[in-house]
Amino acid sequence: MIAAFTVEVLARGTALRLRYGQVAVLADMRLAPIQSSEVVDGIGTLLARGLHLIRGPIAAVAGSTLGKLQSERVLNAANCRTFLDMREAQVWIDSEMARISGQGGTA
Repeated sequence: MIAAFTVEVLARGTALRLRYGQVAVLADMRLAPIQSSEVVDGIGTLLARGLHLIRGPIAAVAGSTLGKLQSERVLNAANCRTFLDMREAQVWIDSEMARISGQGGTA
């Protein structure tokens, strides 16, 4: 299941990048259950393969402190952050996109 998910996410990430250029990602994980180590490791592998597609900000919003800690385990690149509040995540994404745009191109 993780392998099929990885293929789909990478294909969609490629399509988004080709169509829109620089994009941001906001993952709403507030209702997601805590995952097994196997699933978290699979998502970590997906991110390692896909971070070159999305260089803009990647924010996740977790529903609990434990979910936030689990997310931070895999979302550990410089352009990734995990939040407990949706509004804080949106503000961070907006500020990061403005910073990237102010650099005169894509990051």
